[in-house]
Amino acid sequence: MKIIHTADLHLDSAMETHLTAEKAGVRKAELLQTFVSMTEYACKNGVSAIIIAGDLFDTEGTEQKRIKQQVFSVIRENSKILFIYTKGNHDKDSSFENMAKELKNLAIVGNDSSKALYLDNKRICISGNPSTVFAEETLNILSLHGDINSSINLKELSPNIDYLALGHLHSYKWGKLFGRGIWCYSGCLEGRGFDETGEKGFVLLDIEGKKISHQFVPFSKRSIHKIDAVFSGYVNFKIMSEKLALLLENIPSKDLVEIELKGGVSEDSIIDVEGLKELFDHKYFFLRIKNCLEIQIDYTKYKNDISLKGEFVRVVEKMNIPDVEKQQVIYTGLSLLAGREDF
Repeated sequence: MKIIHTADLHLDSAMETHLTAEKAGVRKAELLQTFVSMTEYACKNGVSAIIIAGDLFDTEGTEQKRIKQQVFSVIRENSKILFIYTKGNHDKDSSFENMAKELKNLAIVGNDSSKALYLDNKRICISGNPSTVFAEETLNILSLHGDINSSINLKELSPNIDYLALGHLHSYKWGKLFGRGIWCYSGCLEGRGFDETGEKGFVLLDIEGKKISHQFVPFSKRSIHKIDAVFSGYVNFKIMSEKLALLLENIPSKDLVEIELKGGVSEDSIIDVEGLKELFDHKYFFLRIKNCLEIQIDYTKYKNDISLKGEFVRVVEKMNIPDVEKQQVIYTGLSLLAGREDF
């Protein structure tokens, strides 16, 4: 018997924090399509049930109601698959409970219910209540939404759990329970922001005899990458563009990329962030470049200068501001005095 474990799809996310309205619309459609594609995968690969460990949606707005109807249509059209849902912290209304009364292949398990599901002639027990006392002779799955480092106490759970299906953290990770089984976060199906980098997908459980094995299945349409580009000394457009080209060469064009420029560079460096963005922007679905470079200024060159530059540096040095901010002010001022606009 095969079961899919997924969570944190947040299907109605606005997606407009970094993206244009047009690209945000594309990504919103892709979030829903990936859920549909996962269901199609389940049908083609003999999956009997899909456990959704919370946060299938993100808000309570009008947009959510429309997308919910689409999700319920997918569930209705795939009647041979049992969808098992645990509420997450973003789930605020009772629409799932109402639909569960109508759809025979949608079941709700959660903290407010002691009722457990039994599958495969009662060989497999699935619950969403952390207080469930599981029998030793059954294969036992518990579905919860929360953080095992704070809201979920693993030591208080039944020692007979074979698989703890978790939602809330958006990256795949797993570890051993205090009893006989394991805990596992499936992560989200699609990354939405630059705090959700790396491979995203779902977990496929394969149940044979008295054993539950699991594997992570990468499934996202696009991946999100966060790259540190570190520089030192003198840099110019050629030096920086060549380094970025090397860092980006293995990233697929369909993906989203954030590059953070880091390190300390000399004050005479030519930093053209907009030019770098224009050079690489068209190669990816979305590209963002953050300038976090620190300008290394040799103040001693100007301290005794009888010039406008020297006077400016002496005034700023006496200001009661942090050194990092002082460096940026001096660099900006010196750039203006030199007639440059690349600061």
